This record gives sequence, C-alpha cells and structure tokens, in this order.
Amino acid sequence: MNMSKNMTNKSIKLKLNQNGFTLIEFMIATAVFVSVIAAGSGFFSNLNRSAIVNEEMVDMQQDIRMAMVTLVRDISMAGYGINPSFGACGTGLTPTNSNTGPDAIAVASMSNVAGTLGVAALTGATQLTILASPPAVVPPLGQISIDGIKTVNAVLSAGNVVNITPVLTGAAGGVGENYAIGTQILTPSCIQYTVDTATRTLNRNVDGVVSLLANGVLDMQFAYALDANDDNLIDDTDGNGTFSAGDFVSVPATLGDIRLVRVSLFIQSARNNTNYVLGAPLTLEDHDPTTDVGYDIINYSPFRSRVLTRIVRPRNIGLP
Repeated sequence: MNMSKNMTNKSIKLKLNQNGFTLIEFMIATAVFVSVIAAGSGFFSNLNRSAIVNEEMVDMQQDIRMAMVTLVRDISMAGYGINPSFGACGTGLTPTNSNTGPDAIAVASMSNVAGTLGVAALTGATQLTILASPPAVVPPLGQISIDGIKTVNAVLSAGNVVNITPVLTGAAGGVGENYAIGTQILTPSCIQYTVDTATRTLNRNVDGVVSLLANGVLDMQFAYALDANDDNLIDDTDGNGTFSAGDFVSVPATLGDIRLVRVSLFIQSARNNTNYVLGAPLTLEDHDPTTDVGYDIINYSPFRSRVLTRIVRPRNIGLP
C-alpha cells in the first residue's frame, strides 16, 4: 500500500518537473541571446575590418619600398654624364618645393644605353661608329655620352657614323681620350617624380611616359644637406657642431651645393578603421597638412598611415 502511494507521489513530481519556461522567461532568454550575438557580431566585424586594413597596409608598404628603391637609384645617378642643361631636368637635380602639398623632383642622367662603339675612338676623333641597340635603330642624335665620361653633340653622317662636336662652346674637339670597341653609348633621360593627391599615387615620368610606382601615397617631401664652401663637409646649418637632422634644408640656394637628399614618403590606407585615432597628421619637412586648403582631420584620423624615409647621396652632383 505504501509502495503504491510512493509511486503516485513520484509520478506527480515528474509531471510537475516537466513544465517548460514561461513566456516571460523565454522572452528574457531570447533578448540576452540576441544581445550576445549582436555584441559578438560587432566585435568580429571590427576584427575582420582591422585584418583587411592590416593586409592592405602590408601590401602598400611593400609597394612603397620598391618605389623608394627606384627613386633612390635615380637620385643617386642624377647628373651622370649630363652637361650642360637637359630639358626640364636641368643639369642633374631640379627640386620643386611646396609647403602646402607634396614636393616634386626632376632628375637628369645618361641612363639609356643606345648602342656601343663599333670602331675604337681615338683621342682626336670627331666621328663615332655606333652599333645601335637594337641594330635596326638609327644611331642616336643630339646629346650623347661615351660611357658616361664624355658628353658630346652627335649629328648623323651616314650609316652608323655620327659627327660629334663639343657641347660647350670653345671646348676642345674630339673625344678627349681613347675608347675601345664595345664602349657604351648613352642617351639622356629626364625623370620626374610627382604625387597626385586626387588619386593618391606616386608617378614616374620618363621622357614624357608616365608610369604608376605606388598607390596610397599622400605626400612626398625632400630636404637637402649642402656643402656651400666645397670643404667636403656637410654645412652645419643648425649650428650644433655636428652632423644632424637639422642640417637639412627644404630649399637649397644653389643646386650644385647639394650633397645629400632626404626623401620621405607618406602612405595611407584606402579603408578607414574606426578603432584607429590619429591626433593630428604628421608634419613632413616644411609641409604641415593642417594648413592646407580644405584640411579636415576626418581625412586623416580613421586611416592607418606610415612614413618611409631614406637619405641618398647624388654621386655626380658637385663634381668638378
């Protein structure tokens, strides 16, 4: 009898325990669940955006490093074989300074290999036999350089033969020294570097042919260390008694005094990142972006940015 009552009581308890959640409990649980999912979704969304921006910056930094290698190489060769002025590029290095936007620079050098000497040229020679490259091309005319040493004016005579005359009025004729068969004949290039702030691109213009070097470039600035008295020492511009960053100037008084060029490239991500806050844009050399026309911090603050700086010595500037 007691056993039957116990069984009945257990059945009642089991039935009571089988009751589900109330509507209020279900609504509260659903609200908590939705809140957790929403918070997690926002977190992962920001995390994903940050990952995309980081990947973008890595690619941009690789591009800008490669662009800097090209820029440094061209500046280091500025003035090689150039005498006298060559078009927009001057005698080697022609900077354009701006304190309200990106700087620009023009570089001239004998960097195009047009061919080689087909016949040895002796000291007093006034004609050169040039094996053009490719062979079907007419030998170069105008200003040419023999192995980057002797710059002369060339006028086609016949076939592969050109007549040469001095570049400078009153200079001695001929090639000046002996040159062997196979010596390179070089023609000049005028290379101009500019930044297009509308497209945020660094562009390289070689004799009128423009190519894109890097994306995401917002600014390019140059500064110059000088040797005005030709004592083979960098001028102590800031007066601290030693070579330092303060010895660089934004506008060199005499281009021939330039001994070092400091190049700075400022890059910025294309996508903004709300987790990234920049107090104020970086001032590069004499360019303070906060003074630019139409300046707005919102164009800088939510974006990742990097600055790459190199110092290069133009080896052919200031030589006797």
